[in-house]
Amino acid sequence: MKYFLALFLFGMISCSSTDDNNPESQPEPNNPTPPVINTTDIVNINPRNATSGVEVPSSLGTYSYTEKGICWSVAENPTINDNHSVESTEIYYLNDTNTGIHISNITELTPNVKYYVRAYIKNMKVGTGTESNTFEIVYGTEKAFTTLTETSLQVGSQFAGGTIAYILQSGDYGFNSNEKHGIIAYPSNAAIYTWGCSSLYIGANADGIGAGKNNTNKITDKCGLNTAAGRCYRLADSGYNDWYLSTNADLVKIKTNLYENNVGGYTSGSYWTSTEVTATRAKCLSFGSGQTEDEKFFIYKIIPVRTF
Repeated sequence: MKYFLALFLFGMISCSSTDDNNPESQPEPNNPTPPVINTTDIVNINPRNATSGVEVPSSLGTYSYTEKGICWSVAENPTINDNHSVESTEIYYLNDTNTGIHISNITELTPNVKYYVRAYIKNMKVGTGTESNTFEIVYGTEKAFTTLTETSLQVGSQFAGGTIAYILQSGDYGFNSNEKHGIIAYPSNAAIYTWGCSSLYIGANADGIGAGKNNTNKITDKCGLNTAAGRCYRLADSGYNDWYLSTNADLVKIKTNLYENNVGGYTSGSYWTSTEVTATRAKCLSFGSGQTEDEKFFIYKIIPVRTF
């Protein structure tokens, strides 16, 4: 009897030991599925650079990270071992909404070449406490785009949110013989505003091509956003939020190159510029009579511009 009992116990121990050593009987290791992040649409595309960003779905909940950005290559599935840039503090807006996407600039590109882009997040921790998981690197959905050719940038062409009104020439500030730069006019002139600060001189007197951004910053700082410059400053459309009120020099180019050639749909009437004259007067330009300045409290149309 003792013999059979000992044999039975030995068999139980042997079976138990065998199960413990059987890989199929072990619990599955914890291999959580990486979260899904999005690469935003490619915007601001020109021959040598473009813009994209990282978007994390709100359904993901709580998360943290050490670095976010985008990577790009002429080959599919780019990684951070390829060209990459870190997310900046700037924000652009999509379709004139309040949905902000942090900018990552895609730079040093070659004209007329197809590129692939993916967002990335380093050391992404999803969840809290014991329910959290950390991923060394997470890549977003892949997007592709083709840079423009230099010859495709011409006055009157639709580009980067508006119509090209002027391309910088030798002698202009910012001119680069290896790249085309210039100003883009917004395709609308319906808004009407006062200039603002009707009895205060603020020094917004720059009058060169592209100098309106500095003027606009001064005006919005001292006169507020409910002004001609403030409307341009607040404008966010088609992925661009860097519009400003044109200088007198910008507006002359718009009138000569677009309005007088029936391009852009602009109508006759007076338009404010960002160029200040005195505490009570600023430069404007009539597309009909040729008027060049007026009292700041008058209400005139505006044409927001941006540079490329």
